[in-house]
Amino acid sequence: MQKAFKHMMALAMMVILMIFGLSLFAEEAVFDIGFDRPSTILLEAMEEEVDDPYDYDIDIDDYPQYQLMKENNHLALYLDDLSHNIAVLVKDSGYVWFSTDPDYNGIDAVTGREHNEQTQNRIRSSISFRTTQFETISSDFHLLNEAHEVTYEMTDQGFVMQIELISSGISFDVDVKIDEDDLIVNVPFSSIEEHDLRLQSIRVFPGFGMTTGDDMTGYLFIPDGSGALIRYTTQTTGLAYNETIYGGDQGYETLSQERVQNQGVVPAHQNKAAVLGIVHGVGKHAFIATIEEGGYYAQIRAEAKSNVTKYFTNTFAFNYRLLYFRPTNNQGDGFRITSETMIENDVSIRYTFLSDQAADYVGMAQAYRNHMIDHGMTMKTAQSEIPVHIDFVGMDVTKGLFRNKAVVMTSYEEALAIIKDIETNVTPRLQVSYRAKQTDGSYIFGYHRSIGSKRDYQALLTYLSDQGIPLSFLNEYNFIPETNRNIAKQVGGSLMSLLSTSTVFPTNYLLDIIAINDNHQDALEVMRTDGLGLYADKTGTLIYSHLDAKRELIQRDMMAETIIGHLEEAKAYHTILRNPIETMFPFVGAITEFPLSSSGYAYITDTVPFMAIAMSGLTDLFSEPLNFIANRDVYILKMIEYGLYPSYVLTSKDAFMLRGSDDTETFSSEYRLWEPVIMADVAMINDALGRVVGQPITDHEYLGQSVYVTSYANGIRIAVNYSDQVTALAQGDVPALGYLVWEV
Repeated sequence: MQKAFKHMMALAMMVILMIFGLSLFAEEAVFDIGFDRPSTILLEAMEEEVDDPYDYDIDIDDYPQYQLMKENNHLALYLDDLSHNIAVLVKDSGYVWFSTDPDYNGIDAVTGREHNEQTQNRIRSSISFRTTQFETISSDFHLLNEAHEVTYEMTDQGFVMQIELISSGISFDVDVKIDEDDLIVNVPFSSIEEHDLRLQSIRVFPGFGMTTGDDMTGYLFIPDGSGALIRYTTQTTGLAYNETIYGGDQGYETLSQERVQNQGVVPAHQNKAAVLGIVHGVGKHAFIATIEEGGYYAQIRAEAKSNVTKYFTNTFAFNYRLLYFRPTNNQGDGFRITSETMIENDVSIRYTFLSDQAADYVGMAQAYRNHMIDHGMTMKTAQSEIPVHIDFVGMDVTKGLFRNKAVVMTSYEEALAIIKDIETNVTPRLQVSYRAKQTDGSYIFGYHRSIGSKRDYQALLTYLSDQGIPLSFLNEYNFIPETNRNIAKQVGGSLMSLLSTSTVFPTNYLLDIIAINDNHQDALEVMRTDGLGLYADKTGTLIYSHLDAKRELIQRDMMAETIIGHLEEAKAYHTILRNPIETMFPFVGAITEFPLSSSGYAYITDTVPFMAIAMSGLTDLFSEPLNFIANRDVYILKMIEYGLYPSYVLTSKDAFMLRGSDDTETFSSEYRLWEPVIMADVAMINDALGRVVGQPITDHEYLGQSVYVTSYANGIRIAVNYSDQVTALAQGDVPALGYLVWEV
């Protein structure tokens, strides 16, 4: 009787949520899902007759300046030894990709005026680079605007360009080769020599796939948030996406306190993946480029119809030196300077070519999924019920009159009781995390007597182990809220810290690699004795160069490899990370707060589920905490469209007790209040996604009228309708603000 009453309450709550479209308890949190920009280009690509007058039939023989260098069964590699550009013939499709516009005649495609010599050489150059002089003066150059010598040496799979920049006194090699159906471009660090100026950054074949976009359907793909497209247009925008892969390096950059404290500033998504793409004709020709080496010091630069060149371009830039702040006094005065030490950075880019139905962002995402499998990820086993992530706030800290005070929000005993109730009334497929902060600001990894008895703690561990439910405790390896001898220092010597909006711990100091290793060893011992997994909020994203306690420079890639080594050791105990960078994907059991939107820059025309498609079937992807979302009805539909599972932050006690605590985000979390909502949410999401758990996404389409269809490998199709009108499909009606599931 009691269980039936709970189900009736859940149904009533679900109806209320669908009517009002917002959370009953978390009105402050607003989330932009970015679904209100339907992709007309994707709609056109689905039609049989597409108004695309562009002539995609390219005959390489029409460009005699390009000479055949190497070929295999899939590709043919050509070279223009005057401009030092390349062309790649994809044999299956017959399409030719050029590293510059072979038809460019020096005339501005928009104004009809002749470009000056500098601009012409910029468009035609196969190499762009930045140099620095006297540590403060940086200059950008393009190969054909610089006195240079280039010699060529043939290899088994291609050739090596040996480039000498005469006036700059810089030389390096570019190794170009074809590997089965991929093009690989390498710049070995060992080949770089400097005599006069210093090399700061380099872009190799920056115009590969460049186009004016005139009369051509297609777009640039950038990995912003869930994924974003920049569609071709005849209008000059002058806008550019220029973001550091994996986010900025805090060892060099200075974070702006004003930016953190200004609530009117919405931060962009941190770039999590070293991948980009270009489409020439949706459903015709495309490529995806991934970084094999050098990603920790790279940027993605996508130009949307540049003011200067009038081209769409999408390329990687690789840094060998970075700017940093050198203080001159204790008041914070100083100046920005280029680092003297060169980053030892091998560069390697892999281009994978896609044709026909694979030539769109879905095909790119599937190619990227294969890339992740090649780098250690494996497909999951299909299940019949969705997993649910429960994140318990065990203990937090409030600021007292004389000292900080610990507030227990969910004891071990209370957590166990809630888990059993969810198992009985909602679902047994749980993934549980638990966070407990003590008064010094550090996280408790393991038992603490303030939260319950040792017997209660052991009962929680034993029960979850017997039920096969993974339990992970929050533990941040790389920062603490107080200074000690192991605080990392920036290259300029300043202490490294993260600002926060907390009044209890307003500053968190970043630790050096020595302390991070010590923290991991302490945690690993608890993992082995108690069977706890690792749950981390910032460990998967805070990768920074720094000076350690011994004043040794630890570069960013060394830091990343250290963290990856820790995650590899912790993998057996179930690791949950909050939206980590791609190099950590193979070592996690689940990812929380997976993005459902892009940053919404003005030049972004479409937000797409690229990352969700790529990661589907590889690991469990969870949403932001659903009790923090205001427009929950639309957000949950977006989860269904992208294939994400629900997550909740829960406590046994009223969240009002967290007022004034270090937790500035949890406004409503009491399980007693949220139980019927969770029941309704999980019932709805499981009804939609229960048959595709562990299945890879094979297609994603926009049907018009705010209806999107996601297809899975097992033949299941899910249509999501964001409009307030019922949409009729051949398979049935898709309810307003609802979904329809069918099998083909």
